[in-house]
Amino acid sequence: MFRFRRRYYASGFRFSQFRGLLMLAVEVEMNKRLILLLLMQVLIWSFKSVGQTRYIDTETAAVEKAFGSSLIKRRKTDSKPAVEKRAQPANSNDDGGDVMRVETDLVVTDVAVLDKKGRAIKGLNRNDFRVEENGDRQEIEVFAFAADQSAIPRSIVLIIDYSGSQLPYIKTSIEAAKVLVAMLHPNDKMAIVTDDVELLVNFTSDKDILKEKLEFLKTRALEGKVGKSRQFSALMAVLNELFRDGDLRPKIIFQTDGDEYATLNQAGRTQSSATELRFSYAEILKAAEKAGTTVYSIVPGPDLSGESGKKRLDLARNDLENSRRSNSILMKIDYIPLASGFNSKYVEQWADARERDASAVSKVANATGGSYAYLEMPEQAGAVYSRILSEMNQRYVIGYYPANVLRDGKRRTIRITTSAGNGHKILGRTSYVARGPEN
Repeated sequence: MFRFRRRYYASGFRFSQFRGLLMLAVEVEMNKRLILLLLMQVLIWSFKSVGQTRYIDTETAAVEKAFGSSLIKRRKTDSKPAVEKRAQPANSNDDGGDVMRVETDLVVTDVAVLDKKGRAIKGLNRNDFRVEENGDRQEIEVFAFAADQSAIPRSIVLIIDYSGSQLPYIKTSIEAAKVLVAMLHPNDKMAIVTDDVELLVNFTSDKDILKEKLEFLKTRALEGKVGKSRQFSALMAVLNELFRDGDLRPKIIFQTDGDEYATLNQAGRTQSSATELRFSYAEILKAAEKAGTTVYSIVPGPDLSGESGKKRLDLARNDLENSRRSNSILMKIDYIPLASGFNSKYVEQWADARERDASAVSKVANATGGSYAYLEMPEQAGAVYSRILSEMNQRYVIGYYPANVLRDGKRRTIRITTSAGNGHKILGRTSYVARGPEN
C-alpha cells in the first residue's frame, strides 16, 4: 500500500480552484472518498496539461547515515549518527507556488495480460477486470494503459552487477541501459545502485545525469575497478531505504548472476568493525512484498535450466572459459587455455552453482509479478532491455481503495482476473502489506 504524498503546481490551476471544488463537494454532501477521487482526477488532468503543469517531488525521507546503513548493526558502544535529510532529486525545485498535498490509502498494481502464446493483450478497459482483496471484490478507481501511464509516475531503480564475472557484459549492458533511460516517461524517476551497495545516483528525472553515471560506471569497470558481488545486499538496501510511501509504482531492474546467494545468512564483518547484518533469501522476498515493488531480473550467462547431459556441461564449460578470460583481463595477463581442459566434476559443480544462483535471481521477479530474461551473449543486451521496457509500458495500471480500512500491518492477497476467464494469463503482484497503526 502506498500513500500518495506529492506537491503539484500548475500555472493554470491554482489552489483557489482546488478549494472551490472542495466547497462544491461539501455543498452536495459528497463523502470523503469521492472528494479524494475528485482530487485525484484533477491531479491526473494536471499531469496531462503539457506546458502548464510541472511535476515536483518534494517529499524528503529521514535516513540514517549513508545508503546501505540498514545492513549494518553498530556496536552498543557506538554513538548513534545524526539523522540526515535525503538530498532532493536533481530535477526538484519549488518556486513558491500554491501547493496541494493529497494523502490516500491507494493500492496500485501493474499487471500484464497475456494470451496463451505469451503475447500482450491490448485494448481492455476497467470493466474487463475484476479485483479481489482477501476474497472481497474491490472497486477499481484508477485505471490506465500504455501512454496514459505517464500520469502515474514510476520510481525505477537499476541495480547493476559490475563484478569481475560480469565484465564481458558491462559495455553492451551500459549502452542498453542508456537507451532505456532515453525512453523513460518525463515524470519517471530513476536511481542507479551497484553491487558494491553504492548509490551511484539517487532518484532523478534528469536523463543526462543518469547517462553520465552509467558511462562513469562502464569506464570504471573497463579499467579493472570492478564490484564486490554483493548484489542481494544491494537489493535489500534498496528495498529498505530507497522507496517511500508516495512511490505508487516502484520498479527494480536487477541485473546480476546472483553469486552472493551462497553466502546469505553467514556472519560477516565490515571494514568499520561493525557487525554486518545477515538476512535470508526469504527475508528479501518479504521486504520486496512490503515495498510493493515489481522486479525485472536480467541474468547474464547461459540458461542452464532444463538442460542436461552434454549440452549442459558444454554450456558450463564455455561459461568457465569466459570467467577465466575475464580474470586474465583484470589481472592484466595473457589468457592461456588449459591444456587438459576442466575437470568434469568441477564443471558439474560450476553448472549446479550457476543454475542455483540464477534461479534465485529469477524467483525474485516471479514473486513480485515481474519477469526475467537471460543475457546469454553480450550483444543481446539491447534486445533484453528493450523487451523489459516494452513490457513495463504495455501493462495495465489498476488502483483501488481497500474496502478493509484497518491499518493492521497484515499481509493481504490480491487477485485480478479478466472477463475472458481462463484464456488470459495475468502477471502482477499477488499481495501487499497493509499500513500499520503507526503510519
